[in-house]
Amino acid sequence: MKKEKTTNCEKRLQEALQWHDAVFQGSRDAIFINDRHYRFIDVNDAACRLTGYSRDELLSMRIQDLYDDVDLDAYMQYHKSILRGEETIGEAKIRHKDGTKIDTEFNNRVIVVKNKKYMHTDARDTTGRKRAEEERARLEEQLSRSHKLEGIGQLAGGIAHDFNNILTAIMGFGGLIRLNLPKDSPMMSNINEVLAAAHRGASLTQQILAFSRKQVLDLKLTDLNELIQNIEKLLRRLIREDIKLTFVLSQGALKVLADPSQIDQVLINLAANARDAMPDGGELVLSTEEIIINDEFIRFHNYGEPGKYALVKMTDTGIGIDEKTKERIFEPFFTTKEAGKGTGLGLAVVYGIVKQHNGFIIIDSRPGEGSTFSIYLPIVKNRVEAEASAVATSSAGATGGTETILIAEDDEGMRKSLIRTFDWFGYTVITAEDGNDAVRKFHENRDRIRLLLFDAMMPNKGGKEAYEEIKKISPDIKVIFMSGHEGDIVRGKGIDEKEYEFLSKPIPSDVLLKKIRQVLDE
Repeated sequence: MKKEKTTNCEKRLQEALQWHDAVFQGSRDAIFINDRHYRFIDVNDAACRLTGYSRDELLSMRIQDLYDDVDLDAYMQYHKSILRGEETIGEAKIRHKDGTKIDTEFNNRVIVVKNKKYMHTDARDTTGRKRAEEERARLEEQLSRSHKLEGIGQLAGGIAHDFNNILTAIMGFGGLIRLNLPKDSPMMSNINEVLAAAHRGASLTQQILAFSRKQVLDLKLTDLNELIQNIEKLLRRLIREDIKLTFVLSQGALKVLADPSQIDQVLINLAANARDAMPDGGELVLSTEEIIINDEFIRFHNYGEPGKYALVKMTDTGIGIDEKTKERIFEPFFTTKEAGKGTGLGLAVVYGIVKQHNGFIIIDSRPGEGSTFSIYLPIVKNRVEAEASAVATSSAGATGGTETILIAEDDEGMRKSLIRTFDWFGYTVITAEDGNDAVRKFHENRDRIRLLLFDAMMPNKGGKEAYEEIKKISPDIKVIFMSGHEGDIVRGKGIDEKEYEFLSKPIPSDVLLKKIRQVLDE
């Protein structure tokens, strides 16, 4: 009977050991048991997988051999608190056998075996989750920054549109005053300054529109290497003699669909920014190469589509940029320069132009280590060359005529300016304040009107809608659309610059008169 009881006890003990072993070794969490001398006395298979060490290797190690950057004195106090019965949950990095660091979550508690206390640690690999959390946080920050820039861009674009109407009126009235002044008038220099200021204002609105990606691009099939070679002399004149400028261009052509003048502007702005970042001289390297962007690159940067890209890099040895500045560097009017020494539009313009070309820009910079601006533009095939051909502009002088022109413009100042300008050059002008008014005026004067000059965006009825109604009555009527709004908005109203004559405000009088004469003479 006694022997039978012993056998049953042994059997139960064996079953308990099997259960313990199944639970211990079957756990997905790594389990470490260490004694008061910090030695590992037992580990499970998951611990071996987590650390890369074999069981025998781990049992020959102490806790400080495994955990990264352990403060031994602090750990001794911590270990004692666990053995006193405290249970803790925390995070730590474990050093893998191959040297990599693994993020873990752990739970420590005391266990007692044969009246001896040991520390029992459950550890779980959180590296993947940590990376996902960091990636999510990075993407959220990037999205927030993108939305912020988009909001600023929309505001800037709206302001630029209103400003363009004002500038067009200033240019129109100013041009008429100049025409009425004798050449030797002392007022001539004054009006020339007014017109010069208006043109500078127009240039400023174009920069604002560039940031907000709201300017009309003249896209052509462009070899970036050739473009850079053509602008080399200009860039050398732009920087100082104490800055060494080096070009490292790829072999062969790098064909992209681009507006060459806008890409020139990008390079000029970046070079000027690099020059200002090297007050004591240095080196500026402009390089190009063809690269292939894959899914991993896109996941990391959250930019682009897979495929071939032209990479343009501008690297300087300047003062570098801190993280706080990098967060705002593409905002319009943000500058770290002294008052009066920068508009804060240079890099904002770069950002807008690159984005409008379906590209993206990345900054790599640290204080004291210089900066690298990397611009990625999609490489295109030769078949787009025909689609990217430029429309030649007329070189005819600003001559007038005697035809009747119907103008539809909702801005009163703009209407007055156009009336005065066209009257001066001999045209007969009929004006309308919106699309409905324009259709009505055309019905009343259809036999006289030879040309429509319509603002694309007007209350009640836009320029394109009014033109479509008028075309039903007079299919051969000629039209020129104009707008201070950006290209995408205008195209959204059905006005494609390749299909219709189109002028972007502000419109200098000579440009407008040349276009009027060109269209009437066709």
